[in-house]
Amino acid sequence: MAAPSVNLKLLIEKLSRKIDRAAFSHSALFIVPSLVTTFAACGLFLLFRGYADSKVNSLSAILMAAVILSLLFTAGIQFVIYQIAGEASLSEDKMAARSSVRRAIVLGIVFSIAFSIAGSVLAYPYFKYVINISTLEFSYFVILLSFYSIIWVLTSAFWASGQYKSPAFIFSFSYSIAFALSYVLYLLSPEYIICGFIAGIAVLFALSGLTSWKAFRGQQNHQKLLKDILETPKLISKDHWGILFQTFFIIALFLDKIIIWVSQGMKQGSGLQIIGPYTTAAFLGLVPTVSVAALAYFAEKIKPLSKEMYKGTLYDIERRIEEYKSYYGRGLLTMLVSGLIILALSVGLSAYFIDDTKVTLIALTIATGTLFFEVILYNSFVLPIFGKSHISTVSVAVVCLGEALTALFVSNDIWYAALGFLVGSFVGFLISHLSTTRLLSEFHYNAFHAFYPAT
Repeated sequence: MAAPSVNLKLLIEKLSRKIDRAAFSHSALFIVPSLVTTFAACGLFLLFRGYADSKVNSLSAILMAAVILSLLFTAGIQFVIYQIAGEASLSEDKMAARSSVRRAIVLGIVFSIAFSIAGSVLAYPYFKYVINISTLEFSYFVILLSFYSIIWVLTSAFWASGQYKSPAFIFSFSYSIAFALSYVLYLLSPEYIICGFIAGIAVLFALSGLTSWKAFRGQQNHQKLLKDILETPKLISKDHWGILFQTFFIIALFLDKIIIWVSQGMKQGSGLQIIGPYTTAAFLGLVPTVSVAALAYFAEKIKPLSKEMYKGTLYDIERRIEEYKSYYGRGLLTMLVSGLIILALSVGLSAYFIDDTKVTLIALTIATGTLFFEVILYNSFVLPIFGKSHISTVSVAVVCLGEALTALFVSNDIWYAALGFLVGSFVGFLISHLSTTRLLSEFHYNAFHAFYPAT
């Protein structure tokens, strides 16, 4: 009897280590798309130095507007895809599960195209008469907006289904192509840089579409798709807190920057001033978001627990609850410690290489706010267990409010925009984390109350 028990113990330990490595791998792959997008954008902005300042500002406005608006337009539908994919992953019928995700993707693409068209129509007067870009340049914006909107939908389907390798490879390869084409065309003429970048994003779009078609192919049912479209208002009503959270989250990430861009643009008479010390400092301040990889690790570790949380004896349920709380605490600590280390490195390096007190101060302020902001995001994965999704939405809405209030003061000093993000993130953090801590301390009662409200 002794030998089999030892072997079983070794087998369990080996399996545990394997699961840990898989979760760590997923968390690392999760941040790859964000990293390569950031590096490619930085490289592209360096190439823009071949343009006149007015041209640099116009092209920067096109790129940033396409990325931000596409994220904003698809925020809600991404959340719906996560919900559908999450429910599909619990199904024993893999073909039916893939078909559900596929229909969600098609639904997302339909809405992303509709929003892109509507957004382009609404944005045209501002681009044409305020920023003064040409019709050709506006077409660049429309193409990028459409591509990015669909790309975010497809990427969210991969992530929601636990497939992290495909987006990591596709983004890395495609952005390498985008930068290479941009550089080659830059050598021919700086005027062609944007064309090279769009060609690279077209590769990203094509590869994402092809890979998702292979990954989620299943029985196509147009009647069910039509039914999904007609039932969209019901889906929005059902998941309205999650959709609002996702939307406010994107707004909070960029609102302080938009306020500065508009404010500085009004001063310069250009309508929108993207390039400047605040933009440099703000994106340096967001570098600690890399530590959000710990969230992906936490999500992977709790999947098996969440599926069987309330199965078995009372002892089994209590053991899983304690294990869940342990993963939560370790994941949160890992995220904050790694975030602090990255904060110190990014701010320290910016202070050394850029040697601009204003840039360093803004970067430090935003980086500190980013740590609080990440906790709000982290807790948003826990609060729905207790039926408290609205707490996350309120928390991130407070961040937006803090940023919006600084619009009154940024004309005096652009640092106030960063301060607004920090203060808003801190208050939102208090709301989110105090609520989460209290609910976790009462996990046994609150979890059962959330799933069995009649008892």
